[in-house]
Amino acid sequence: MPRINFTAASVAAIKPTARRVDYWDVHLTGFGLRVTTAGIKTWFLWFRLNGRSPARWTIGRYPALSLADARDIARVAIGKMAAAPSFDPRVAKIEARVSATVADLAADYIRLHARPNKKSWKKDQGRIDRFVLPAWRHRLVRDVKRQDVQRLIDDVADPEGRNTPQAAVNLRRMLSRMFSWALARDFGIEYSPVQGTKPPAKNSRRKRYLLDVEIAALLSAVSTLRATGHRKVAEWLVLILLTAQRPGEIIGMKWDQIEYDGRVGWLNLRTSKNGDPVNAALSPQAIKVLAALRVWSVADAARQGRALSRFVFPGQRIDAPMWTNKIPQTYGRAHKLMGVSDWTPHDLRRTARTLMAKLGVPKSIAERVQNHSDGSVDAVYDRFDYRTERMDAVPKLGAHVAKLGRTKLFRVA
Repeated sequence: MPRINFTAASVAAIKPTARRVDYWDVHLTGFGLRVTTAGIKTWFLWFRLNGRSPARWTIGRYPALSLADARDIARVAIGKMAAAPSFDPRVAKIEARVSATVADLAADYIRLHARPNKKSWKKDQGRIDRFVLPAWRHRLVRDVKRQDVQRLIDDVADPEGRNTPQAAVNLRRMLSRMFSWALARDFGIEYSPVQGTKPPAKNSRRKRYLLDVEIAALLSAVSTLRATGHRKVAEWLVLILLTAQRPGEIIGMKWDQIEYDGRVGWLNLRTSKNGDPVNAALSPQAIKVLAALRVWSVADAARQGRALSRFVFPGQRIDAPMWTNKIPQTYGRAHKLMGVSDWTPHDLRRTARTLMAKLGVPKSIAERVQNHSDGSVDAVYDRFDYRTERMDAVPKLGAHVAKLGRTKLFRVA
C-alpha cells in the first residue's frame, strides 16, 4: 500500500498493474485512491466508526471527481466524524441519494461549479429557472430518465411553440454539464440521463408570428403592464414590434443613440448580431413611445433620488441594461393577460417583418429595415443605404399597429 504525494499530475500518471493497488495520500490520513487492473480509479476514505470499527467509504471515481474535490469531501467527512463519532458518511451518502431533488442538484451546480468557473453562469441559472425547475423541481435526481430529458428538449425545441431550436440546444448542453457534474457526487446516479438524447434538427426553424387579433390582445396586455408597475418590459415589447429590431438590441439601447428628426428618428448602434452597424428607422409611433418613456424615466429617477440612466431600459444597476434572463418571468404576465403563451419577444420581430410584407413593403426594403445580412453579389456592389425607403416603410408598420392598439399612446397628430 504505497503512500504518495497526491497531485493532479501524479494521480493522472498512475498506471494499472497486475494487481489492484490502494494508494494513500501522505497529507490526509485515511484518504486514498484504489486503482484496479482495468485502470479504474476510485477515491476512498478509511475511518473508524465510533473510534473502533474500521470501515471504507467510496467517495467517487476519478477523473469525474477531481483530486481537489475528493479531498475536500474527505476533509468535510473527517470533520463531521470528529464532531460526532457516530457519524457514518456511508449512511449520509445513501440518505442524500434517496432524497436529493433536481432543485437541490441545480442549486449545488450553480453554487459550486457554474458560478465560480463560468462567466456565463447567469445564463445557466436562467435556463434552470425557465425550463428545468418548472418541469422537475421536486423530481428526485435518480428518477430523471433519458426519456424525461428528451421530452423536455423536444418541448423547448418545438418551432411552433414559445421557444426556439437553439434554446433547446443550449439547454441540452447545460443539462449535460450539470448531470456530468452530479455523477461524481452524492446524487444517486450512475450515468447521465442526457447521454443518448438527440438535439433538435439543425434545419428546424421557428415560424411563429402574431395575427392581428393577437397583436390587439398584446397591446391591451401592454396597457395593463404599464398600469401595474411593469412599464419597462411593456415598452420593450412594443418597440420590438414597432421597429422590427432584435430584442437584445432594443434592450441595450442608450438615450444618446436615438436621433430625432421631427416626427421620425433613427436608432444608431455600433454593432449588431451580424456585426454590421444598426441604423434603424423609427416611426412616429415609436418616437412617441420613446418620448413618453423618457418622461416617465426622468420622473422615476427623481423619485428614487438618482441620476437618469444612460440606458433606455436599465436594470437594478442603472449602469447596465435589464437582465434578460429575468425578463421571461415578467413578460409571462403578458402571456397570462392575453391568454396566449406560445410566443417570444423575438416572434414580435418576425411579426413586424410579416406585417411589412402584408402592407406592401418591398422585400429588399423590409430586409434592410431589419438589418438582415445580405450575402448576395448585389450587396457587395450596392452600398446605397436606402434611408428614405426605410423611413417610408416604418410608418406603415406603425400606423397598422396603432390601428390595432386603439390607445392614445400610439395616436399621432
